[in-house]
Formats: sequence, C-alpha cells, structure tokens
Amino acid sequence: MSLEVYCHRCYRKNDSGSESCAFCGTPLNYKNTQIRTTINIPIVTEMPGVDASDGEPHLKIPSGGIGFSFGEHEPIIRQSADSFILGRYGPSSITSSAFVDLMNYDAANLGVSRSHARISFVDNAFVVEDLDSTNGSWLNDVKLTSRQSYPLYNNDRLMLGRLVMWVHLGERPSANSITFSLQNESLPLIEGQQILTLAALQTDILPYLAALERLQQTLDTCAQRPSTPAAILSLTADPGNTVTIQANGLAEAAAAIRARVLPWRSLRQHVIGSAPNTIDPAIYQSVIQLAATILLDHNPALSQDEKFSAVETLTPQMLLIALNPFTLTL
Repeated sequence: MSLEVYCHRCYRKNDSGSESCAFCGTPLNYKNTQIRTTINIPIVTEMPGVDASDGEPHLKIPSGGIGFSFGEHEPIIRQSADSFILGRYGPSSITSSAFVDLMNYDAANLGVSRSHARISFVDNAFVVEDLDSTNGSWLNDVKLTSRQSYPLYNNDRLMLGRLVMWVHLGERPSANSITFSLQNESLPLIEGQQILTLAALQTDILPYLAALERLQQTLDTCAQRPSTPAAILSLTADPGNTVTIQANGLAEAAAAIRARVLPWRSLRQHVIGSAPNTIDPAIYQSVIQLAATILLDHNPALSQDEKFSAVETLTPQMLLIALNPFTLTL
C-alpha cells in the first residue's frame, strides 16, 4: 500500500517533493496530505445481502436537504441541494462544502475511493453518479454504471465499495405534486356545462386514477422503495370535456403513460374504448409487452422472475389505461 501526496483543495495527486499543487497552486502539507490508495476488494456480480437499516428511521432532514444514515454511526445531513462528492481523504481536514469525507465510517477498509460518487440535484430530484470508483457503487440491487446519473428516493440503500448507507430526503412540495389532464369527448356533463356528475366521477375517472396509482405502486416495488398513497389535491372540469387533476404520488406513473402508452395508442386507435375481454389476443400480448417495457425503463436490472411477477400484477391496470377513452396530458 503506497503513500501519495494529494491536494486538500482539488484532491488531485502530485509528485512527491512538490511544494504546491501542480493543478490549483495550493501549498501542500505532506504530513496532512498523505493518504492510502484505494483497497481493491473482491469483485462480485450482485450486491451482497444487507439487512434492513438500523439507522435513523425518523431522521429529520431540512426541507430540500438530504441525509445518509449508517446504522449505529452518526448520520450525515446536508441542508441544501448543492452538489457534493462522497469519498475519503484521511487525516487532512477538509472544509470544502463540495466534499464529504467518509473516513470515520471505515471507508478505507471498505473500499471507498477518494472521489467515489457525486450527489447532485437535477430536475428537482437528487441523483447519484459513480465517479469511476475502484470498487463500484450500488443503488438498492443495481450496480451503477460509471458517469451515469441515477435518481435517489427516500429509504434507498446506497453502497460505495462495501460501505452501506441509507438515503433520507427532506420534503420538496413541488416535487410531490403533479398536474395532468384527462380528456374524453364523451365524458358526461350536466347539460353541456363543465360540471361532473357523481356517476361520471365514480364510473369513469376514479377507476382510471386507481389504475394509475397501481402503476405507481408497481414502479415503487420494482425500485425497492416504499409507496406513498396517492392523494388528489384538486379536480376541476374544464372546457373541451377535460378534467384537470392535481395529485401527489403519481408523477412517475403519469410520465410513463406519456412516454410509452400514448405512442402505443396512436398506432391502435381502433381498439380505444374496447372492453378488455373483447380485444384480439395480439393486442393483449402487445399490452403485456408494453407493461414490461415500462417496468424495464425504471429498473433494467429486474430478474426474469421479478419481471414476470410485476407484469402479471400490472397487466389488468395497463389494459384499463391503454384501452380507456381518456387521453392523459401533462
């Protein structure tokens, strides 16, 4: 195991004997900038089994912030959405807000690289990116591809090398709600006015929303994260036989409908409005494939058994959504 000299500001390696960093000009203090190279740990094809978190189940994170718990160790809490790097630096004191030193969590022995992973805030969500680490990074049961961003959700399990941590997110109200419209030319209204009847709400709209929630729950299950019950914040009838809905807990499901189901429907207009038990077997198989595609969009690492089980659960909901006369727009 060699000793090397790294700059405490830019974290880049310098030749021994240098008085200042060749990259940023910062004076080097050899006593404080000697750190070990990353230990190579055994390579595995799957993330090893990890028990449920012994960390802080009720860890309080400031609104818009992010935290990490490590079982019995002190959690790490970041109060802002600024990007930062998770890694290790050793005995040197790092004061940069762009770096989180994990040495106190046995990072060196657990195979954490000096600059292992970056946490960023992109499109109103936290994402993690492996920085070509020596021993890799894992999110739940998925090994991260280096230099590719993966979204983080509450209670996700993140592993750097073999250092396991659990993700805790602060509330972000704007990220929880989504507004979308359902349009149906034959939506029954009272004497042409934009007023929904209770019958229309019960027989037309609520079954669609229930299927949308079931899709979201299935996506959450495949990503191994807890589901939050969907909640309707507002529902209004607008001109053009359109219902506009603001809801929590349906964002990914609605986005999946827009990305996958709408193109599918555009090629099969002749079956829209059909009852599921009357459609051609080829259409039925196409809906099954549509469900599988949506699931793999959100978790490409699903095993065959997991995919089969999820598709079997999701197919009735996908039939209702795909064949329903409603058109969803965001």
